[in-house]
Order: sequence, then C-alpha cells, then structure tokens
Amino acid sequence: MKNDKSMIVELPQKTLFTRAEVAAILSIGLSTLDSCVSEEELPRVRLSKRVLISRGDLEVYILNHRCTGGVKNTYPESAKIKLEVPGGVA
Repeated sequence: MKNDKSMIVELPQKTLFTRAEVAAILSIGLSTLDSCVSEEELPRVRLSKRVLISRGDLEVYILNHRCTGGVKNTYPESAKIKLEVPGGVA
C-alpha cells in the first residue's frame, strides 16, 4: 500500500530501508543505530543476512520520539500505516 503522505522524503520509491539508509535519515551513526535503538522501538525485517526497516516502522519511530514540550500527542487511526507484504508472508 503506497502512502502519499510520507514524512520521509528521502528515497520516496522505497518501502524497506537498509540500516545504513536509516542511520543517514536519522542523522546518526550505524553503531548508534545498532546499540541505542532497540528492535522493540524500531522493528527490523531479517532476510537471510540482510536487515531492513520498513518505511512505516521508521515513521512511527520518529513520531514516537518527537519532543512536544511535555504534551502527549495521540495519533488518529487514519495516521497509522498498514504494511502489505507481497505473497501474504509477514
């Protein structure tokens, strides 16, 4: 499912990002991504030796780590992203 309202403007055609691409988008080093960002916070997709992060999971991670001046933001159901995997494999 294509989301035309993506907050990530880098590589608009991609659904899955490599760890290096995610680190670049977040402006952090690869070692910081691996050591400081847990898989519970930012889920990974593992395909053999490749580790990928979905655009939707990255957007959720960014939204969850925004500084809002102490105000708790809740996001409407319409802001949630549904990830469809070809072939129905999750």
